[in-house]
Amino acid sequence: MRSFVLTLLLCFAASSLWAQAEIVKHPIQISDWLAVGPFSSGSRERGIDFLLEHGGEAKIQPCVGMQHHSFLAPGGVVRWHKTTAIDGKIPLAYKNVNWEALQEAWGWMGLANVGYAYAEYQHLGTRQVALILADKAGCFYWNGCPFPGDVYGRHYVYVPVMLKPGNNRILVRVGGWKEPKFSFKIFPVSVAIFINTFDLTAPDLVRRQPLDSWLGVPVAVTSERPLQNITITLDDKSGYLQPIRLSIKNLLPLTVQKLAIPIRTNRSWPEADFAADTLWANLKVEADGQKYTARIPLRVVNFQQPHRVTYLSDIDSSVQYFAVLPPKNFAYDQEKRYALILSAHGASVEAIGQAMAYEPKDWAFIVAATNRRPYGFDWQDWGRLDVLQVLQLAKSIYPIDSDRVYLTGHSMGGHGTWHIGLHHADQFAAIAPSAGWDSFQFYVPLFLQKGEIFGQPQMLAIRDAVLQEERASVFVENAQNLPVYILQGSEDDEVPPTHARHLFGLLKRLGYEVVYNEVPGKGHWWNVDSLPGGTSCVDHPALMEFLRKHKLNSAPRRVVFKTTDLSVNNRLYWVQIDRLQKLYQEAVVTAEINNEHEIEISLQNVAQVQFLPEALTRLIQPGKLRLIVNKQVLTTRWQRENRIVLSLHNDRYRLGTLKQGKLTKTPALYGPLRQAYFTPFVFVYGTKEDANQHLHAARILAEEWWWRGNGFVTILADTQVTSEIIQKYNLILFGGPRSNFLTQRLQDYLPIKISNEGVTLGAFPIPGSDLAVKFIYPNPLNPNKFVVVNAGTSPLASCLSERLSLFYTGVGFPDFMIFDLSFKEKGWGSMIAAGFFDQNWQVAKEYCVVR
Repeated sequence: MRSFVLTLLLCFAASSLWAQAEIVKHPIQISDWLAVGPFSSGSRERGIDFLLEHGGEAKIQPCVGMQHHSFLAPGGVVRWHKTTAIDGKIPLAYKNVNWEALQEAWGWMGLANVGYAYAEYQHLGTRQVALILADKAGCFYWNGCPFPGDVYGRHYVYVPVMLKPGNNRILVRVGGWKEPKFSFKIFPVSVAIFINTFDLTAPDLVRRQPLDSWLGVPVAVTSERPLQNITITLDDKSGYLQPIRLSIKNLLPLTVQKLAIPIRTNRSWPEADFAADTLWANLKVEADGQKYTARIPLRVVNFQQPHRVTYLSDIDSSVQYFAVLPPKNFAYDQEKRYALILSAHGASVEAIGQAMAYEPKDWAFIVAATNRRPYGFDWQDWGRLDVLQVLQLAKSIYPIDSDRVYLTGHSMGGHGTWHIGLHHADQFAAIAPSAGWDSFQFYVPLFLQKGEIFGQPQMLAIRDAVLQEERASVFVENAQNLPVYILQGSEDDEVPPTHARHLFGLLKRLGYEVVYNEVPGKGHWWNVDSLPGGTSCVDHPALMEFLRKHKLNSAPRRVVFKTTDLSVNNRLYWVQIDRLQKLYQEAVVTAEINNEHEIEISLQNVAQVQFLPEALTRLIQPGKLRLIVNKQVLTTRWQRENRIVLSLHNDRYRLGTLKQGKLTKTPALYGPLRQAYFTPFVFVYGTKEDANQHLHAARILAEEWWWRGNGFVTILADTQVTSEIIQKYNLILFGGPRSNFLTQRLQDYLPIKISNEGVTLGAFPIPGSDLAVKFIYPNPLNPNKFVVVNAGTSPLASCLSERLSLFYTGVGFPDFMIFDLSFKEKGWGSMIAAGFFDQNWQVAKEYCVVR
């Protein structure tokens, strides 16, 4: 195709305040594009390349009329056509698609699709770095290399690319509903650092309150070479902030990292009567003799206003925040304790906005966590873990009565209320989901995924075993001692009332305490002006009164605990499951105190269980204790503070623990793949061969962790990994033994071995010249931490494995996966082998499928 020539060149002065502030104000925008689509896109499926007929996403150079097959279009064919930007937005302008018929056939999932736009940019200068902002684009390819877009259009995902002299090819991948639009802006830069003040995670300054917290600031290295000995300083002209000086040894070229910077007020701040609503801090970054400065706005509020509190995440030491709305007329009183209402926001909502939707209560703190981002992780995985950390932080900061902690949320946050509340029912006195959906399959069905179409049932069963923990309806039994209030608008067309009705029915049939309030005529986000309180769909007076009247029963006489994944949760009240008989199958413990000297227990798929003394001391008496276990009678003498442990031996339970091998799956060391990213981790790229490929893969995944999870990760070369790193972190390895020194060092101790000729899975040889491999395993150099190997039998296969992200919910990756290059076309249909390691971290036939 002909090149679209742009002659505009922008130059910016280096190392000045003006440069940092102005650098993204004057973009180059391309008006004329080619576009193609739509292609049917299954919900939550990554890695599919719809352009394989003509070289694939990385290589295609389309022309007008070039065609691809798509069953969404009339005749089953779509063609590249011209499209022009309108007010900076590029429409994909699909031709003659009958969206009405598709929606009638498949519901709103029939409207989900992927399309592409292509252009070429003529750079008239020498090699130069540019920042790209691709709003509402899933990703883009610059000269064949993939980079993340700003998929949600939040206007902060500025990523560095290299402009080469002459022609630069651009392919933008856009997902959405019906006919999406995107924008694409190019910002050539001549400075080595870009301080991205569009994505700050900053605390609010509270008048007359000291601050000792953290500030999160993304810094992009817009240089081809690494920066050494970086110094960061933070202060303000007024002197309210303590001057902070932070040193960083190095930053990799063309990377984005969101740095954690301490922020503290001076002693004078609590007494100062600061009238302005913003305090401007000065952030200076010095690197290689150059200085870069940015102004950081800090919101100033009164304590009674909703405000942001920042903290360091236990997961990755990134800066996160929660919003808090203090009680009405709050005054510190050592004797008084307040309830805590944890509130989970919906998709696209900020935590501070969620807190603002409430009216202050005189009886409770309202705390809104973030789910890592406004869209985040559906309050699962990293979102769930951050909620649990915020819960502990709120209890430590504010005068909270632990028996009056409640969980509520709206829309996606309603799902989070179900998900977190049912998995951690013993943490809450009551829960109140509003417009909450049950599960992905119930809400955004997966049936259009290529994996669903091409995948073998046995392989999909492996994936589904991982995903089952997100289905609220599977775990409703855990609400035996958890009162539930369900709020729903009858005309909600975003989360239909079928979800609420379904879950209400399940709880009601179990005889549990549940109230269902379906409000006639109301949609998704709604208010009733005549009702007191804040926005009615989250702050409904009846919902609040339901919460207020309940207290936690931390030692119930009867406990029902169901789980499928001990890495998500293995404890409920006084019951702790240590080991399952069959991994990733439903395990159920029903335990009831019959009297002070007898416990009746039903165990299903449980190999070892403990009954914990803290609660038992309130329920049973010391001395002779009778245990009725699956109708088998055991007796013991029980003393206070003693745990009761039951383990399965030859189909019968007995008192005592099971023997453990050198490696044993425990809740903290269990799998699947995502668990390696739940505790501190680093990316380690190989330098033996294909170093640039491995480094780029690590870069783009680190950038995704930043923009999707507000996260931070250190990227290291394999030669930089020290014994201290091995002791502190899970190691995410990029490259197999041929290209990564650390993978080579570990290869002999791992159950999956990779060579140029194929893969050996335990005792199973799997030949193949283009096999991709991903697996998790306890680190042989430190079995208390994980390694994750992303590799392949060829550079192409290794590249596929390395770029296959799991930083989203609904991913379903097990302990290990071996697949071929057809993944780009068939998703899970490309699996050669997949499964879980057994209880002793060995390959076992019962837990894997080999095609």
